[in-house]
Amino acid sequence: MSDWVKTIVLAVDGSPNSLRAAEVALDIARERKARLIALAVVDTRVIDDFRRMLEEGHKVEHAEEELYEDANKVVNNMKKLAGESGYKLDTIVRKGIPHIEIVMFANEIGADLIVLGKGGRRGKSRLSMGNITERVIEDSTCSVLVVR
Repeated sequence: MSDWVKTIVLAVDGSPNSLRAAEVALDIARERKARLIALAVVDTRVIDDFRRMLEEGHKVEHAEEELYEDANKVVNNMKKLAGESGYKLDTIVRKGIPHIEIVMFANEIGADLIVLGKGGRRGKSRLSMGNITERVIEDSTCSVLVVR
């Protein structure tokens, strides 16, 4: 990689694969003196599933709040990890369909690289990698680095 990597989006979900991706993204960002942004996405499909399962509105709201809390914990853990290695990391939490939000965010900020784990919390859709990872690779207009 040459100097073309100036802005990196690190897609995180708290899984072991996203932690490994964070370590790789931090190494690249430090080496290239690139801006690094950790992005967690609250999956609206999960919220919709809760709506179908739970009829009471306050239970759905509580479940959604927990999803946001989890996402904030994930990006704050990434910020802590970066800080321990002496690197400043920006964080953001968005709501939507993860692969769409990851690609849209990368486009919005003009990212040069997206770094994400091979598969996340939701398991594998195929033998090789997670569905979100596959979709990001297919839809992204910038380079994507998949970390095992």
